[in-house]
Amino acid sequence: MQKDQQKLAQLIQGKKVAFIGAGVSHKTLIKEFVELGAHVTLCDQKKSVEDFGDYAATIRELGIDLSLGENYLDGFKGQDIIMRTPGFVGYFEKPLQDAMAAGTMVTSEVELFFDFCPCEIVAVTGSDGKTTTTTLISKFYEAAGRKVHLGGNIGAALLPMLPEVSPEDVAVVELSSFQLISMHQSPKIAVVTNVTPNHLDHHKDMQEYIDAKRNILLYQNPPCRAVLGYENEISRSMQKDCKGKQVWFTRLHETDNGAFLSSAMQAARVKIDEEGVEAAAYTEIVCADSAMMEVPPTVEMDLDRPFLFVIFDNSNVPLFVGTVNTMA
Repeated sequence: MQKDQQKLAQLIQGKKVAFIGAGVSHKTLIKEFVELGAHVTLCDQKKSVEDFGDYAATIRELGIDLSLGENYLDGFKGQDIIMRTPGFVGYFEKPLQDAMAAGTMVTSEVELFFDFCPCEIVAVTGSDGKTTTTTLISKFYEAAGRKVHLGGNIGAALLPMLPEVSPEDVAVVELSSFQLISMHQSPKIAVVTNVTPNHLDHHKDMQEYIDAKRNILLYQNPPCRAVLGYENEISRSMQKDCKGKQVWFTRLHETDNGAFLSSAMQAARVKIDEEGVEAAAYTEIVCADSAMMEVPPTVEMDLDRPFLFVIFDNSNVPLFVGTVNTMA
């Protein structure tokens, strides 16, 4: 057992632990916690153990206590640890707040991973674009030869990965507002794509939603880095929350502190022969930052007389030959 796994075992062993719900990640953790010596209670709105379907046999086999039905939150009483799930949105409501006031540790799978993870963590949040951004970052690290542990809101539970994580690896994590709302740990590198009204049917108001997102930054310890979306007013305002180096990314503004979209080019290729016409097009995006070379200058030509032109493919094979005889 690795050192970090041993620390987790020391936290869990002999403790009374309540799990809210039996989702995919919790099913894995419940088994692991029982094996580490925890006394587990499963709190769920289902009315009977049979309602868990195939998982009912595992519940009986592991000796899990149940707190079910309308008053399932009564199972919080007397617990040492409550494992919250992102789907449980009542973090600031009375049952959890009473448990915390009584000294119960309220945490989650992601929070425990942050507590015990031995490697660098890069985390991404935002109202839009976080899954794409998280995936791209993981691919960049993989291309650089790093072993990547990808998880969080993107699908995979991270805590069960802990035995496989070494200090040389990198964890790339997508975080939702539901995960961030109770977090008191921030990643080494934090990315906020944007913050727009979202999930307001689950959050008390927009400010609660914003404050949850801010947690990705508030607990960073230098040296650290924050990457913020410049176009969005709310993510831009989070600059004040940054504890270390902060950079922007932007599509519409040049910046000397981050990366920006410097140019976009649309190109077309046309082939005309005795078999007919074929055409293709592509878009090239150039993203620059303050450390990159200058974008090559645009070449302009004044054409004031008829001319011949040829379109070549990438192998310099002529695809189309044409003439322009009349100048506008």
